[in-house]
Amino acid sequence: MMKTGRYICGIDYGTRKIGVAFADTETCIASAHDIVPNTPDGIARIIQWCKERDVHTVVVGVPNNAQHGNDAQEARTLGATIADALPSGMVCYHNEMFTTVLAQRNRRQANRRGGNDDAEAARIILQEWCDHQ
Repeated sequence: MMKTGRYICGIDYGTRKIGVAFADTETCIASAHDIVPNTPDGIARIIQWCKERDVHTVVVGVPNNAQHGNDAQEARTLGATIADALPSGMVCYHNEMFTTVLAQRNRRQANRRGGNDDAEAARIILQEWCDHQ
């Protein structure tokens, strides 16, 4: 099913911030991890987390409509950058349609205040990808 390695990383790309989630390859249950600024330091932090967790696959959410063509290309570039930094890195792309809306709904239903919607959106992207494997 998947390459060797302990974890899979999910990414919700944004022009200002990036949501990050991880799933263990054994259970393939995704968990929201954190958000980082979309800066070289933020990307370096994601790469470090991936190396610490022995990530073998990076799943990046990309919009599947023409209105977001530039964002989709930037998300693909980010995925390739992260995967290239990992020893056994592989990158996959998954449709992120409505993940932010779902993340906001999930947070409201759980009565959680504050904004970590990007990490929850990354969790949703990663979980959907895992469920389709």
